[in-house]
Amino acid sequence: MVNDLIDFLKIQSRDIEYYNRYSIALIFIIIVLCEILYTFISTNYQFSISSFFVDLMFTIFSLLFEVLFFLYWLGRKDKKYSYATLLNYLGMLTIITFLALIIYEPIAQSLNPSSWIGIIAAVLILAYILYLTVANLAKATDISKRYALGGSLIIIALLQIPSQILFQILVI
Repeated sequence: MVNDLIDFLKIQSRDIEYYNRYSIALIFIIIVLCEILYTFISTNYQFSISSFFVDLMFTIFSLLFEVLFFLYWLGRKDKKYSYATLLNYLGMLTIITFLALIIYEPIAQSLNPSSWIGIIAAVLILAYILYLTVANLAKATDISKRYALGGSLIIIALLQIPSQILFQILVI
């Protein structure tokens, strides 16, 4: 699995069916561990149970909804995959996204978030994660990067941003 995650970083993902070899339970355990580590790091090493559970519920809800959306989105291009196949693949993408954020978070904390360097660093990591997701999805499903980008932007605009705002309001 480690080699496959490294391949994701190098935009060398394989056919989407290849990732069915991993148990969804293992993928979810790794996602939970990544969420614990990310929550620990992003809260300045003061683990917050409530923040962790809110973020974990957001991550799981988002992942399950993204699978449903991409079943529809890829189906429009006659790419028919099972829910389990997409869940495994998007779960792997979630893990690699977490790893990028976990690596970035200590850097972000050392920067002034209102400085140009802090803003540029945040934009660069978000752009990298978007490119990583789009390029790997396009490669694994044999669709164009433009079509993968369109689906990803719809997910960001309709799910990620509103859900993140809602969960932040609920936490405060």
